[in-house]
Amino acid sequence: MFNIGDKVVYPSQGIGVISDIEKREFKGEKQDYYKIKIFNNTMILSLPVSRAYVSNLRLVSDSEAIDRGLESINNAMSEKNEYKEYTSKERMAANSERVKSGSLRGTLEVIYDLTQVKINSKLNAAEKQVLKNVKDSLIEEISYAKELSIEDSTNLLKKAIKY
Repeated sequence: MFNIGDKVVYPSQGIGVISDIEKREFKGEKQDYYKIKIFNNTMILSLPVSRAYVSNLRLVSDSEAIDRGLESINNAMSEKNEYKEYTSKERMAANSERVKSGSLRGTLEVIYDLTQVKINSKLNAAEKQVLKNVKDSLIEEISYAKELSIEDSTNLLKKAIKY
């Protein structure tokens, strides 16, 4: 259960804050809904509390989790070079699942894999957009977790991923 004021990650939408928890009627039944104000746009999402788990809504990672993720990603990912073996269609399917998982680790893997593909060959337009969206979301999460500027958060990610 989340509380009003909690900063959360909503997979594929970005970082937001729970601005309200309200009761609404749906199909004759009263349910609690999270109202989530997404930071990078004017969107306010309404999510049934009962769907929070399956939607992979999670709290913004704390500073230590961000540090551990950034420190470990190059070691873990350099041991596998699977991204070279996948077609762009297979990469999109795998990356879509990672993004939907909502996990910090999955987000880092998408950024790492697509950055490696970009360095070694070429990303198609859809992959470029996925990479941009995922990086923007993670940079925003780093910024909130570590209380850094967007520029400093971008530099921290660049240093960790080495792009």
